Amino acid sequence: AYVKPTQDMYVSTNSQDVQPDGTVVLPYLKRWRHPNSDMNSLLQAMSEAFSRSPPVYSGGANRSSQPPT
Repeated sequence: AYVKPTQDMYVSTNSQDVQPDGTVVLPYLKRWRHPNSDMNSLLQAMSEAFSRSPPVYSGGANRSSQPPT
């Protein structure tokens, strides 16, 4: 799974759940096993993780080359 930010957004460099290239790295994905794993559970895990720590941020109109810390 990947996060693809819009043109005015950036992947957070502080995210533990998304790598800088947008790859989602969640325990649920590491434990994914067919047929026991499903998309609904993946979306639930992503929603919970991204609610705790949003993986993207807005660069705004005057975006800088450095992400916020």
